[in-house]
Amino acid sequence: MTMNKKHHCLMIGGGIQEREAVTQLQFAGWIVGVTDRNSDCAAADVADYLLVADGTDAEKIIQCIVLNKQCHGLPEVIFTLTELTTTVSIVSEALGLFGASTLSSAISQSKAASKQIWLEAEVSTPEGQIHKQGDDPEQHRVDSHYPRVVKPDIGFGGKGISVVTDQSELRAAIKKALEYSRSRYCVVERKIPGTLHDANAVFTPDGTFHPLNISDRSWANEISVEQGIHSPTSLNQENQAELMGLFEAACRVIGLERGPVKLDVMKEGERFYVLEVASRLHGPRNSVKAVPATYGRPLIPEVMRAIVETDPPNWDVKRVEQFVVSKRIASNQFGTIKQITGLEHVAKLAPRVEANIYKKPGDIIKIPENSSEVIGYFFAVGDNSEACTKAIEAAEQALDIHIV
Repeated sequence: MTMNKKHHCLMIGGGIQEREAVTQLQFAGWIVGVTDRNSDCAAADVADYLLVADGTDAEKIIQCIVLNKQCHGLPEVIFTLTELTTTVSIVSEALGLFGASTLSSAISQSKAASKQIWLEAEVSTPEGQIHKQGDDPEQHRVDSHYPRVVKPDIGFGGKGISVVTDQSELRAAIKKALEYSRSRYCVVERKIPGTLHDANAVFTPDGTFHPLNISDRSWANEISVEQGIHSPTSLNQENQAELMGLFEAACRVIGLERGPVKLDVMKEGERFYVLEVASRLHGPRNSVKAVPATYGRPLIPEVMRAIVETDPPNWDVKRVEQFVVSKRIASNQFGTIKQITGLEHVAKLAPRVEANIYKKPGDIIKIPENSSEVIGYFFAVGDNSEACTKAIEAAEQALDIHIV
């Protein structure tokens, strides 16, 4: 029964990660609606209700909410765990709800626009240039600081990203990035060697920035295909404070000062470089599960509560209960999955390891060129990161995915 639930939220997107978010919020007493273009999306059977609408169609989502209000009333918070943050802002503004402005969300979704503002404001970000479709090829010259990362201005899951080592590779990489970009722009920036980190925070209605958790991320190759995460972060307290200070500055300078925010940042030596911010929570796959496993409580319900009840989030990053390591399951060959065996052996490993498989026999797979092309993920929970890593190594030996 939903009548005893205290609050009501609507999530844009109903995939596998979103399914986990729904159950966390419901356990905390929320009515949770979901919008998705697919009526049989992963979260459909657990959500309190489903509005069938494409996540990019803000107009239809607004109409569906209004038509649905006789059944469930209007939501108090609109949010997403996906790239559809501008849709969230448009819908929230239309309904008079608290959330990031449409302008700030749109800027944060553009790597070019946010980089331009950060460079002008001297917020630490990789040095780079913005290129527009139709520019004179001579403008594509970069005279120093190779290797460079070339990426679409507005993209998804690492698609269209290249790493170039000299001038001769640059033009083709820019062409590729523009083909994948949802705008006429791409970004060419210095490739930062070092460690990659993901952070979450929230701006409460009184305008205060509240730091939350930090995870360490890893890449599978040089073009930023996501490999996995470690939670909590291995950064020391001083580094964590510096990262969160940069996080807040990067958000405020683009006007992103309302609601949940996430950050991707590189650390080279003792310096952090902002890659992107967004008006949503979480980032790497599995973090929706990893954060609760690490801290003994889910992050999303606490942030939603802080927004609607206008109280600071009750979150202590020093209260680490367990360590989590996740790692993608992928193939180095193109082909069709014939058989998957060994799952029963993985389930018996200690520390505990889950093998979350997204593919099945008969599915065609290819060598990953972006973060969405994976077979699945291993997810290990234990008393320390080293034990989790060893358990995943054992799981890799036990699991056999036969490809023909």
